[in-house]
Amino acid sequence: MTNDDFRMFLAALLDDDQVSAGEASTIEALLSAAQRAHWQRALLLWRCRPPGEADAWFVAAIWPDRDLKQFCQDLILTLLFGLPFENGGPAPTGSLGERAGRHFRGRFWGLAGGHPPGIPGGYYGHWAYPSER
Repeated sequence: MTNDDFRMFLAALLDDDQVSAGEASTIEALLSAAQRAHWQRALLLWRCRPPGEADAWFVAAIWPDRDLKQFCQDLILTLLFGLPFENGGPAPTGSLGERAGRHFRGRFWGLAGGHPPGIPGGYYGHWAYPSER
């Protein structure tokens, strides 16, 4: 398993060529043992896919397999929220400080213009800041 394979898999899954090697490395490090087994299966399928047909490949090879489909959904949630997800829910891991640090790296908070709930600061988005005028 190479980081580049994982990055390319994520980029195709999300239809986003901007997945960085750092993002891919962070998410790959968060995979549980069960998810690593799913990734090994997905990697074998990924390496055998027809060139240039990632969308059709996901529908044909991944979605019919319940475990691989859930694995892919967990990857998407992990990338969005910065916390590890397993079986559709957050996986309990690490200390509060460690989790908070990862939480800030999730893409969702930048897209929403806010901050993760429960993180000190008392504000959740641009609307809570004083007006610039």
